[in-house]
Amino acid sequence: MSWALVQHFQTLENPSSSEVLELERAFNAILKGLDSNRCHMEAGYSETFPRYVREISEDDDNKKITENLRRHYWARYKQLESLDRQIKKRDKTTQSKCEHVWEKDWESRDHRSHYDCKKCGAYR
Repeated sequence: MSWALVQHFQTLENPSSSEVLELERAFNAILKGLDSNRCHMEAGYSETFPRYVREISEDDDNKKITENLRRHYWARYKQLESLDRQIKKRDKTTQSKCEHVWEKDWESRDHRSHYDCKKCGAYR
């Protein structure tokens, strides 16, 4: 079904917005069937995040949309924490291998002398 929609889309000259959304849903279904997230994770990439509704109309179920937004928020939050841990780990590795060139930080006036490494950004 999804591949048929993709092939049909190729025949369209000026697809409408709703047809573009249908195509994206078809591609997502195809990628999900191929376990694309697993393949990306094995290659070192992050998983994809589903889209969410930005605006609601009076006809929409507020509670359901709020639950979806919360689920989306916490998934992103979890990813941000993971990214923060990865950045700190890489900084620590970089700084431990660096042959530091210390330079006094003349801008810092609120505490004792502060030195920054010109190469890696570490401080002491």
